[in-house]
Amino acid sequence: MRRLIVLAAVLSLLLSVGPVNAVAPVQAGRGGSTDARAADRYIVLFRDGADADGEIGRLSRGLDIRPDHAYNSAVRGFSARLDAHQLAVVQADPSVALVQADRVVQLEAQTLPTGVDRVDADLSPTAKIDGLDERVDADIAIIDTGIQADHPDLNVAGGHNCINANPADWVDGNGHGTHVAGIAAARDNGIGVVGVAPGARLWAVRVFDSSGFSLLSWIVCGIDWVTSQKDPIDSSRPLFEAANMSLRDAGSNDGNCGFTNSDTEHQAICASVAAGTTYAVAAGNDRTDAGQWIPAAYPEVITVSALADFNGKPGGGAPSTCSSFSSADSDDTFADFSNFGPAVDLIAPGKCIYSTYSTLLSTGTGYAVLSGTSMATPHVAGAIALYRVGHPTATPSEVQAALQAAGTLDWFTNTDPDATHERLLNVSSFGATPDFSISASPGSVSLPDGGGTANYTITIVRSNGFSGSIEFDVTGLPGGATASFSPNPAGDPGLTSGLSVTVPGAVASGTYGLTIIGASGTLTRTASVSLVKQAAATAPSAPTNVTATAGNTQATVSFSAPASDGGSPITSYTVTSTPGNLTATGASSPITVTGLTNGTPYTFTVHATNAAGPGPESSASNSVTPTAPLTITTTTLPAGRVNRSYGATVQVTGGTLPYTWKIASGALPPGLTLGASTGTISGTPTKPGSYSFTISVSDGATQTATQALSIKITRK
Repeated sequence: MRRLIVLAAVLSLLLSVGPVNAVAPVQAGRGGSTDARAADRYIVLFRDGADADGEIGRLSRGLDIRPDHAYNSAVRGFSARLDAHQLAVVQADPSVALVQADRVVQLEAQTLPTGVDRVDADLSPTAKIDGLDERVDADIAIIDTGIQADHPDLNVAGGHNCINANPADWVDGNGHGTHVAGIAAARDNGIGVVGVAPGARLWAVRVFDSSGFSLLSWIVCGIDWVTSQKDPIDSSRPLFEAANMSLRDAGSNDGNCGFTNSDTEHQAICASVAAGTTYAVAAGNDRTDAGQWIPAAYPEVITVSALADFNGKPGGGAPSTCSSFSSADSDDTFADFSNFGPAVDLIAPGKCIYSTYSTLLSTGTGYAVLSGTSMATPHVAGAIALYRVGHPTATPSEVQAALQAAGTLDWFTNTDPDATHERLLNVSSFGATPDFSISASPGSVSLPDGGGTANYTITIVRSNGFSGSIEFDVTGLPGGATASFSPNPAGDPGLTSGLSVTVPGAVASGTYGLTIIGASGTLTRTASVSLVKQAAATAPSAPTNVTATAGNTQATVSFSAPASDGGSPITSYTVTSTPGNLTATGASSPITVTGLTNGTPYTFTVHATNAAGPGPESSASNSVTPTAPLTITTTTLPAGRVNRSYGATVQVTGGTLPYTWKIASGALPPGLTLGASTGTISGTPTKPGSYSFTISVSDGATQTATQALSIKITRK
């Protein structure tokens, strides 16, 4: 089945109207030109808040002005030819803020594109952007529409054509591939623009025709050719450090390199990655989950979303410099058009990107502005090339991890449509001096008076490609202590070591500051920890605030911990009763003492125990008397007869005298009363019937019991 492959970019309008191949402003060589082509031409800007379209219409009708460009985004105004009368009237118009003579700008200075600036390529020692054409020693395959072979700002090494039978027909007839190539690797030669990996060798792998049409078979052909090319010095290694694919097609990841869902493109990419080439691919411009598109969905590649950035700086606030995909976007935000989701690995600038372009398609300038994840992706391809210069044996997965680790979240991540916020590409550290740092944990270890071994974990952070072995030592040890490291030295790629310090019991108590030293060649890095040798323990002081609460043959004793633990953790507390010397032990308050005699008053003391032994007894608690639970044992009462004497006593066990009785609910038969201190129901009933009630008894120790009862009174 034939399938159409889509380029992941759109040609942007510079400002809001005008030619799509408009040249971004560059620094004038030797000042503005007085070329006759600029005669009587002026740029007119309106004051803030003015309705630009309305003002242009008003001035055009009133003065017969014919604007050739209208500005509505970065600035508000127009450009046109003005005669002396028109110029005088426009200059005096209250809505006009500025009238400036137009001029020809000579293309003699190099522009640092905002995207290259935003990923800090100008800070990378490997990129070494300084206007001198010192080229990055790397090869990048641009799988696209081809590249203009003779573009003065590109180092085009060769290519391969997959769209027809002529493999040498790889020259760009569309412009997209040339634009992508410049972002990745435009030369640092003082003209035009500069790329992320300046002057890297670019290879045109043409898989799209001049109209932007492609077939899956052409894409697979391109991947296959990339994989077939080997390093001319070492044929066991691939020629290409990076391959760029700014394209997308409908599909998904089967988790099996395309062998489950018969995806030939996935199979080809897996083989190419396994051979050592790292792929940067576009997330796509559909405002959907990138997992629905290939090759973005493949886990073997680095999938790139697009950031809208208009000044190459973090923080936002810069005005939009173009409109694309029906949107101007906001500075430092997730581009409105970009695909998103878990498949995305990095974000890079992709809005209003100024780069090289086919001179045949850009009115001869050789530069244009484009937007899309197509433009974000070659920033990453250039970054791959920079990283591989310093790490020539890094695998694609190692390259991806390094790029993600070097990235930042210094953009408005709250504009990301999904919860997984990819890091913004940053290459400032690529090529920086290799270095390392160390840290140790825990920060402090405490040993008992008897001594012991303190263990620390040393974490090594290797940066900028540092791969040396690190030799460890430690200073500040107390006399008699010994130390060892494992491993020592820590060789590449070691990220941890362990320090063990053995301290004999004879070492004096105190806090010792230790300095861990890591050395590799001329580099020395340190980390600080402390070692505490405890003093000999003494018995803890007495617990305080001892209180007791009685129960049935038991009491619960609560207390506060001693003011001093004697320099050793408290291991237990013991409660002792008086009388009886009954004891109970626990790890903390409260503790319950059982086996007490009901009706007998008790007090209690508590002592704490640590490694040095038991401490003194506390002050005695309040006196409490254990009692059995108060229980009404009577469950039925005898019947009575009208006008006949009645008497029955409700029986109770447990509790503490005296008892107090009452009717809690219901009522006794008329003529009968309850003895409040005896629990006896007595009197002469006067009315027949069945009477239900609840009787309650309380003792002298705040216990209460209730029982539902009834009495039946008959006439005879």
